[in-house]
Amino acid sequence: MISQLGRGFKALIPDLYRGKVGLDVAEAQHLFDGLDWQGAVKDINASVNWLKANGSKKAGVTGFCMGGALAIASSVLVPNVDATVAFYGVPSSELADPAQAKAPVHAHFGELDNFVGFSDVTAAKP
Repeated sequence: MISQLGRGFKALIPDLYRGKVGLDVAEAQHLFDGLDWQGAVKDINASVNWLKANGSKKAGVTGFCMGGALAIASSVLVPNVDATVAFYGVPSSELADPAQAKAPVHAHFGELDNFVGFSDVTAAKP
């Protein structure tokens, strides 16, 4: 865990769903479908700014699936982010163009996965 790496490391997890929790697949899908993506990026921006204002010299964003898409979007849209790591997930073209990344991106995708359009290797390639 990042938070257990030792002194000087902090982990901050913004509550993008404002306290709502998906207790089953249907509820989680409903929350995902209703996510305010631009608002989530603003929350990530505020989190990065808070970390830097509170002693962090650098701040990165990481996430899986939806979080991966937000991590990649953060590399484009969050001015103070220093690096991002995405495990699956590609932001919609309306949100952010990954080719416009201003921070380094380390992305992981499964070549043999059969999920198409959001987290497949073809969608991830520039």
